[in-house]
Amino acid sequence: MKKSLRCKCHDVLISFVMFCCVTVAFALQTLAFTPSAPFDMTTEFGEVFYVAMTGDDENDGTDAFPLATVSAAIGKADAAIAGGAQSVMIHIADGSYPENGLVVTNAIVITGNQTDRTAVKIGVTGTCIFTVNHADAVLMNLTVKDGKILSKNDLGGNVHLNSGTVANCVLTGGGNTGLTDGKGGNLYISGGLVVNSLLTSPLSGPGIYGGNAYIAGGAVSCCIIEKTPKTSSWLAIGAGAYLTGGIIENCLIRDNIAGKGAVYLDGTSAKAINCTIVNNTPSTYGNQGGVGGVYVNKNGASVANCIIFGNGGTEKAEWSNQRGECFFNCVSTVENSSGENWTRLPFESKETYFQDDEFWMPLLSSPMIDGGSDLLYPGGCAGPGPAVLYPQQGG
Repeated sequence: MKKSLRCKCHDVLISFVMFCCVTVAFALQTLAFTPSAPFDMTTEFGEVFYVAMTGDDENDGTDAFPLATVSAAIGKADAAIAGGAQSVMIHIADGSYPENGLVVTNAIVITGNQTDRTAVKIGVTGTCIFTVNHADAVLMNLTVKDGKILSKNDLGGNVHLNSGTVANCVLTGGGNTGLTDGKGGNLYISGGLVVNSLLTSPLSGPGIYGGNAYIAGGAVSCCIIEKTPKTSSWLAIGAGAYLTGGIIENCLIRDNIAGKGAVYLDGTSAKAINCTIVNNTPSTYGNQGGVGGVYVNKNGASVANCIIFGNGGTEKAEWSNQRGECFFNCVSTVENSSGENWTRLPFESKETYFQDDEFWMPLLSSPMIDGGSDLLYPGGCAGPGPAVLYPQQGG
């Protein structure tokens, strides 16, 4: 397979992700932050506030006398920045914190357990758990759960990211089973970066746009997006991710039940690059739906260097059988005569092409090594850990 377009697109994406990471690192002074490395807690911050289940919101928020809630810590961090602090961290001790409606409007780093991102759980049924509105804000090492989309005007059940970074987090259980036309069960992103995170098991209402993630801008990179369930009626449109803009890159999109694509591209600037889109189940409602893999709804959108496999096994089920010219350097077991450098492989068992059916890493001998992600982390982007670079074959 030729890789000229793939390389151009990949270089643009890598530059964007590196820019975001450099921006975060600059904002946090000497903070060692990369998608493949744990958070460096030795960084010097102007202020550090601590939260623990044994704390009290009347405390000062020191390590010895922690606060009890994340909302109180954000309030103190905002006051510290208003008082001249250049950098503020909130460190949350292991435990469950039933909070929602948390809004981050300043350069605040909120972090949980560096070695276990499920040890700190934040969320309770109600409105969106976190809204992030600052380019230098960071959520990391957290599980954010159970936020709800309460109306069509609500965007994102667990995280609404307008700017900033979400890194090494789990977003789960967000959405609403009873709401029609919700947007982004676990995540709504219009700017910033979500990296090295797991988006899983949203609550998917009828006709939801982006069962797991609604991407209007920004980038979602090196994430696993999975397990959007079947809706009670109508269809999940973009069961894994729905894009009107922005980029989904180097992601594994698996095990979603999709009416119109596990990935749905509905914007002329929307891009899916270096993704592995596998084992998603097509669902139908009347004569609608039936696309488990990728659905491109707008000319100008791009699907480049992706593996599209095991999403129903027909041209319609794998890539919707429309706008084939929007696909570049992709590989599948079905045909796309309009796709540029599209490679059709014989339909074989997954063991022929992949190392396993959990993280779907291509065998080094597999012809699929030229499609899909060439940058995967141990645990399937679930990191942290050194990146594994798979050599690209072909000319």
